[in-house]
Amino acid sequence: MDPSQVVYLLNATLSASDADRKIAEEHLKKLELAPGFPSTLLQICSSNEVNPALRQSAAISLKQLVRSKWEKPEDEPDFKVIADADKTVVKQNIVEVLIYAPPRVRVQMGIMMNDIVESEYPDNWPDLLPKIMSYLSSSDVKVVDGALEALRVTVKRYEYIQPGKGRRKPLQTLVETSFPVVFTIFQTLIVRNEIEAATMVKTVCKIFWSAVNYGIPPYLLDDQNFMNWMSIFLQLLQKPLPDSMLPADPDDRKKYPWWKCKKWVANIFHRLFQRYGDPKLGDAKAADTLAFAKRFSAKYAPKLLEAFLGLVNIRRTGGYLLDSVACTSINFLTSCIRHPQIYKLLKPHLDILFKEIIFSYLAFGDADQALWEEDPQEYLRREFDIVEEYYNPRSASVNFVTDLARLRGKMHLNPMMTFVGEILLKYAANPTTVKCLR
Repeated sequence: MDPSQVVYLLNATLSASDADRKIAEEHLKKLELAPGFPSTLLQICSSNEVNPALRQSAAISLKQLVRSKWEKPEDEPDFKVIADADKTVVKQNIVEVLIYAPPRVRVQMGIMMNDIVESEYPDNWPDLLPKIMSYLSSSDVKVVDGALEALRVTVKRYEYIQPGKGRRKPLQTLVETSFPVVFTIFQTLIVRNEIEAATMVKTVCKIFWSAVNYGIPPYLLDDQNFMNWMSIFLQLLQKPLPDSMLPADPDDRKKYPWWKCKKWVANIFHRLFQRYGDPKLGDAKAADTLAFAKRFSAKYAPKLLEAFLGLVNIRRTGGYLLDSVACTSINFLTSCIRHPQIYKLLKPHLDILFKEIIFSYLAFGDADQALWEEDPQEYLRREFDIVEEYYNPRSASVNFVTDLARLRGKMHLNPMMTFVGEILLKYAANPTTVKCLR
């Protein structure tokens, strides 16, 4: 199929004329299952000679075609799908296109590759992992970045698959083959400060998250392998981010890639502790993970407690702490309340933690006052947004206080109530003219 003809039609779909757009869309619709059409779209996606907007348009068209026509539904025997020859071409070249394509095309390639992995890997795509591994060994940073993204897409296939019935067995091969190489790459990235390095570090964190979300792969049940990863993740969590490194604009700070990396690694630590770190919890009772849980509780949880206390202390000392990182940190500390041994380590810090950190998140602050005065509707929407609760340190602080009072109330409820009472008495003692609205 002539690529120039397809490029012409794609360009026409962007025309200002409704009639021209409709004609072009109808022609492309007729070509969907024509032999060579998917391969031609992929060729356009990879061509540096094609306008970037048209490359993106080709990528979106191919993504939609793969999603709707790659597999034949079991109850529709006459359903027409992409020809096997085109499937082969796509599988042989999609990794390269993803690696070398510009960001907007890469996003579409990642979504499309995820759908193909779901259908084809590993049985009908045995050369996928060897190809990714070959690119991970490249000396070109951009190639390694793309290879990490390809690996992330492949591992993500198993993110929500629970252990049992051998469905996670391909993940074991993925982890055992790729993690030693990925760890070496991670070691070289963690000591750098460039945004480019942070982007790759975040991808590695996402790969690890997908691998452990619903089970610990055998490779990580090995104490030495797991210790290596925990040590370098802890290094990332504690990586200094001085104000001189951060953007001045508050909105830009929220998007700063190194803080995003800290958010991901904080989530990893919390998930490991919450799901596998307590021998008494259901997810840790299986024979192959019970020893892991005991080891994690004794060896790693105390170090993580210290690290998360250090993070929330940034708030106390007036430094910048990303809200999503603060939220996960407080959630981790809440989990420590339920864990008898770790609670003993947390207990000496609870007085300062509640009075100077948790309470500051619970209190109605200057930012709340400003938003209330500027946009009351947005204030109410934010306060009652269910999605925002997952990232809001105020919601995490409410859960912290609730669990502390419910599980350790004999020791901590009266001191907390006394402190709040003192705040209210101080407020009541102020002259009416100087009382703030809160």
